[in-house]
Amino acid sequence: MAKVCILGGGSWGIGLSVVLHKNGHEVTVWSAVPAEIQMLQIKRMNKMLPGVKLPEDMIFTTDDKQATEGKDLLVMAVASSYTRSTAHRISPLVAQGQKIVSVSKGIEEYQKSKDGALLIITHSTRILESLHVDKTHVLVDGRLVAEGDGSLVDEINENGFEQFIASANEKGEND
Repeated sequence: MAKVCILGGGSWGIGLSVVLHKNGHEVTVWSAVPAEIQMLQIKRMNKMLPGVKLPEDMIFTTDDKQATEGKDLLVMAVASSYTRSTAHRISPLVAQGQKIVSVSKGIEEYQKSKDGALLIITHSTRILESLHVDKTHVLVDGRLVAEGDGSLVDEINENGFEQFIASANEKGEND
């Protein structure tokens, strides 16, 4: 049984917390919104998931330290527009060996330059900028195609993911 923190008390985070709890994990749900946590504590349900009763032993908190300390896994389930600020907020509390999984959906921001180019910034880029990364794994179509230390993040930022996609395609053809 793992100790898991779901960062984000919206319907996506709560849905994941219910699944993880049903699979025997100890779950703490964190939100930066006190009213959201209070509603979850009192009503034991999320308004977007009617009929889904939240277990009595599931913990709800706005306290960053309570949410992250001693947890085996931190699941980033905040709205993508809050991914960067949440990652930055928890980064001093992330312990060596703690695993972080981002399940945030969407694009944080985009901007159009004067020459017509469009820059899209995904939430994963913002997480990597805010947290110290000591291990990196690259998956393409569910297959592990590369792993390394934090320097792999710099390589990805400089060269993009295309090299990994090409590598996965080559390996797929040879399998």
